[in-house]
Amino acid sequence: MKLEEIDLTDLEMFVSGDPHEAWRTLRREAPVHWHDKGSRGGFWAVTKYDDAMSVYHNPSCFSSERGIALQMVDIPNEEAAGFGQMMILPDPPRHGQIRSLINRRLTPRAIASYEPNIKRIAAEIIDSVIERGECDFVVDVAAQLPTAVICEMLGIPREHRELMFRLANMSIGTDDPEYQQGRSAHETGMAAEAETFSYFSKIIMERRAEPGDDLVSALIHGEIDGAHLNDLEVLFNCFLLIIGGQETTRNATSGGLLALLQNPVQMARLNDDASLVTPAIEEFLRWSSPVTHVMRTAKRDIR
Repeated sequence: MKLEEIDLTDLEMFVSGDPHEAWRTLRREAPVHWHDKGSRGGFWAVTKYDDAMSVYHNPSCFSSERGIALQMVDIPNEEAAGFGQMMILPDPPRHGQIRSLINRRLTPRAIASYEPNIKRIAAEIIDSVIERGECDFVVDVAAQLPTAVICEMLGIPREHRELMFRLANMSIGTDDPEYQQGRSAHETGMAAEAETFSYFSKIIMERRAEPGDDLVSALIHGEIDGAHLNDLEVLFNCFLLIIGGQETTRNATSGGLLALLQNPVQMARLNDDASLVTPAIEEFLRWSSPVTHVMRTAKRDIR
C-alpha cells in the first residue's frame, strides 16, 4: 500500500480493505501524517503508540474541549454538542471531577454486584438465539447484553431497553440510511439527542425525589467543590453513558467473534480451555479496536 493511497476517513477500507496494512505503512513512512480534506481542512494522524500516548498524556497542549471525534469538527453549535459539559470533553481538572461522581459505582467491587444479573441476561439472550436456530449476531447478541447492562446501571426499566438501543444507534450511526429516515446526518443526531434528553428529563425528576444506587442518581446528587451538576450537564452525561455503554462493547464482541471465525485454530484453543477467556477478552479489545481514533486539538504549535 502506498502512502498517497491511504484515506483513514474511507469507511470502506475498514469494511473490505486492510486497515492494518494502512497503519503499518503510516508507522513506517509517516508516523505523524497530514490528511488533507480540501475545503474541510484536514487532520494529523499519529499512529505510533508512544507518540499517541505523549499526545493523550499532555492535555495542556492537546485538548479534548473541541471534541474527541472528527465529525465533531463540523458541529456548528458547541453547546448542543456538550462541549465542556459531557464527561469526556473537558480537560483536567474538570474531566476528573465529573468522572469522580460515578467512579465508586464502577469499581471492581461495585461491578461484581451486577454479576448475577449479567449472567442471567446473557443466558436469556443465548437461549433465545438457540431456540431460533439462527441470528444476526451483532444485533441479537453483541448489542443486547451491553444495552441491558447499562440500562440496569442507569436504573432504566427493562421495557425501555429497545428505545435506548434505537437512540444509541441513531446517535452513533448518523450517516447510516437505516437510521436517517430521510434526514441529514446532523438532523439524525439532533433528533436522537432531543429524544434522549426528553426521556432522561423525566428520569432525573424521579431520581431527584427518590435517589437510588444507579448512575443517574450519582450524577444528580454528587457534588464538585460543594456544587451539583446543572440539569444540562446531567443530561449530557446520561446521553454519554447510554451511548458509550453500548457501542464499544458491541463492537469488541462482534470483532472478537469475527476474528475467531477467521482464525479457527484460535477458536478451537478457546473452546478447549476456559482459562483463556480472560486473556481472550483483552485480545478482542486490542485486535478489534472498537474505537479507531480519539481526536485532540493542538492548543499551540508543538513538535
